[in-house]
Amino acid sequence: MSYKMTYRGLTSDTYSLVITHVNRSAGPYVENITVDIPRHAGSLPVRVDDRGRLIRVDFALLTDDLEDMRDKVESLADWIRPVIDENNIPQAEELIFGDAPARKWLAYPVGQTPLDEAIKLGRGYIDFFCPSPYAYALSQEVKTVDGENNGTEPTPPIIEVTVTKGAGIADLKVQLDGTDKFLLIDGPFPDATKIIFNKETRLVTVDGTDARVDLHYGSRWFDIPAGDYEIVTTPVTGVDVATIVKFTERWR
Repeated sequence: MSYKMTYRGLTSDTYSLVITHVNRSAGPYVENITVDIPRHAGSLPVRVDDRGRLIRVDFALLTDDLEDMRDKVESLADWIRPVIDENNIPQAEELIFGDAPARKWLAYPVGQTPLDEAIKLGRGYIDFFCPSPYAYALSQEVKTVDGENNGTEPTPPIIEVTVTKGAGIADLKVQLDGTDKFLLIDGPFPDATKIIFNKETRLVTVDGTDARVDLHYGSRWFDIPAGDYEIVTTPVTGVDVATIVKFTERWR
């Protein structure tokens, strides 16, 4: 079986590559965190963490001409060079495989791709590291306070709340229904004020201004769980505020 691959917006066809195998594990490496206590038999579990994952891509180069082969390998080397910022930190780019065209990984190449072998034998492999261990939907969902996350993993939302009450509201509480997790921010907020909670960056803005200092100390950020969800706002959505929930579905 052969695949196609898209990385940094360019497909493997551009470089005459045939992807012969993609080694993706069924899930990320799960690190088991424990603590040992003197004179206590065994270990006490603390938590488990999903770690970044490695995807190995085996490929073949389509050409019978040695000179053409070398040119293709040099182009390939430039394509799979990690993109780095001014601090030499690698930047994860979109990686999409033909057997799952509606999902993307965020990855960058690591290690050393054996290009000499590619020149001699017309085949090789590329190792991609995914700092986030999950696959993501290509587009962001835009929903209301009750909806469904069709991914298999919880995902961080952006919650946009606009005040619709002429007299304004004194404060705002946004809570994930059925849990003790909520975000409470002190006002007052006049009519048409826009309040945005971004879980991924832990940033709260009011009409574009950083308002993290006004977030109540008891607040607890939350993800949108897999499956059905409901977010309860106080004041109640549809009466005093209008709420939009944005998130990107993701899978193990």
